Amino acid sequence: MALSRISWRYYSNGACRGWIGATGQFSVELLFLFLTVAFWTAGFDVIYATQDAEYDRRVKLHSIPARFGIEKALRISKGFHLISFASLLLLSLLSPLGWLFFIGVMIVGAIMVYEHSLVKPNDLTKVGVAFFQMNGIISITMLVFAIGDLLL
Repeated sequence: MALSRISWRYYSNGACRGWIGATGQFSVELLFLFLTVAFWTAGFDVIYATQDAEYDRRVKLHSIPARFGIEKALRISKGFHLISFASLLLLSLLSPLGWLFFIGVMIVGAIMVYEHSLVKPNDLTKVGVAFFQMNGIISITMLVFAIGDLLL
């Protein structure tokens, strides 16, 4: 659980370093890339952490599910993913990427909605599917559509 406290920073900072390394500059698009990755990671970390809520309470870890309960934690995760999607949408509109990237963004939004439909406060049996499979699909979808757009 302690790892998830830093994972959003690790992944979003990596995205920023990659952007600056590739472009050589800081830009508004970089801000939206950072927000996209940070809130996407935070959202799926909260989903995964719901499995450990009782343990976290017992050992006094202050995770979102332990502090707010599983139902509210899942709402917070949805909020994080909404911010992530909005940032990704703004990135697609501000960047020189075109219609193919935009289609990828819409698909990612739909996958995020589906991801949240899998996990219920009273049924965490599909956390693994939501966490591992859906986020793997999101990653590959954005990669394929971004590269496809650049090659067009």
